[in-house]
Amino acid sequence: ARERITVIHPGVDARQFTPGGARTAAPTFLYIGRLRRYKGVEVAIQALARARVMRPELRLEIAGSGVDRPRLEALVAGLGQGEA
Repeated sequence: ARERITVIHPGVDARQFTPGGARTAAPTFLYIGRLRRYKGVEVAIQALARARVMRPELRLEIAGSGVDRPRLEALVAGLGQGEA
């Protein structure tokens, strides 16, 4: 019902933070956050591995630290997806 819908506007000033500037050479996805199992970062890693079958130039950059890092690094290595 309409009365149960609430619009929450972005907390980022879109006029100041807009796409632009230099682009990466390859399509790149970025994850920024704590590396914890419940965040599901392994889903992005596995999806990238599948997508690279058709588009080997794809990249996934992961910026963060946390207790799940060793497991994620092992997953990346096990999938043959380059440096962790």
